[in-house]
Amino acid sequence: MKSLARRLLNLGLRHPKIRAYVKEVVRPEVIGQARSNWEVEHQAQLNQVRSNLETEHQAQLNPFSILDSPQFRFAPPGHFYSPLPDLDYIESNLLNDSGAIPSLGSSERKPLPDLELDLDRQFAFLMTLLKFYPDAAALFPESPPGQTRYWFNNLFYGYGDGIILFGMTRHFAPRRIIEVGSGFSSALLLDTVERFGDRATELTFIEPYPDRLQQLLRPQDTVTLIDKPVQSVPASFFEQLQANDILLIDSSHVTKTGSDVNYLVFEVLPRLQPGVVIHFHDIFSFEYPIEWLREGRAWNEAYLIRAFLQYNSAYEILLMSSYVSSRYDAEFARQYPLLTHIPGCALWLRKR
Repeated sequence: MKSLARRLLNLGLRHPKIRAYVKEVVRPEVIGQARSNWEVEHQAQLNQVRSNLETEHQAQLNPFSILDSPQFRFAPPGHFYSPLPDLDYIESNLLNDSGAIPSLGSSERKPLPDLELDLDRQFAFLMTLLKFYPDAAALFPESPPGQTRYWFNNLFYGYGDGIILFGMTRHFAPRRIIEVGSGFSSALLLDTVERFGDRATELTFIEPYPDRLQQLLRPQDTVTLIDKPVQSVPASFFEQLQANDILLIDSSHVTKTGSDVNYLVFEVLPRLQPGVVIHFHDIFSFEYPIEWLREGRAWNEAYLIRAFLQYNSAYEILLMSSYVSSRYDAEFARQYPLLTHIPGCALWLRKR
């Protein structure tokens, strides 16, 4: 069914003639004419697809049902007022010679004084964490099966992110860890606490879609699983975290009305105690890979986090994986191959 939906979308919204319409506010009469033209041009394909669909799915899979939505009528994707980016503009105007959007640390965009990045300090802190590297390399396999719940070669929380999370957990020895958005990182936490924890560490996982996490858990695991959106968890719940405890955030990555990102930044972070360590995943150097935009990932969390940190002395930037990776040279990679294979994309903060 999903493949059929993609076919319809490819025939509709991605058709050059339709894309031309979405560069301006689309009027109802324009939508009607576009629908008519589209159906005539693709009648054979429509008939073939419709023959494979049940009647109740035809309306929701027809790309013109999207054109009829209030959001699309007001500001279609790429429009001046739309939160969805204009991919054509990005491809034509923003990419550098390497085919990437310039980010902090690139030759086109030098760090500005609005952020206390201090690459030397970050790298020194990373070296402190890497004293635990041999333990991580010995404990975790690159691929399953193994004795642990976690392995490095996964699509969700791989090599570099795993090495650094392991080091952070060992370095800070938290009494409590609350994780918003769970999966392979949760598996690593369980393995680390089980093997190296010298005192009880309370683990709480807030995950509205816990299927992946439940596949990685073992019957003897003692954790608190809250299988609902973080917005439904009282913000006061996070006040239990104390200095050196960790709040891990791997959210929807989207700031919008009612989103988990807004709730966490505006309601939860202000309630945290000084010394709490905070992790945001999928935060590159405050830009997103062009490949993700081409896939349709219109994430915007990184921009909110950057604005949040500008001239913000209440939070210390401990480590930004993608930014500090500019220091990784051939000799460093030889010493720490699991870290440098895929450096990761996590931002680590500490509340002052």
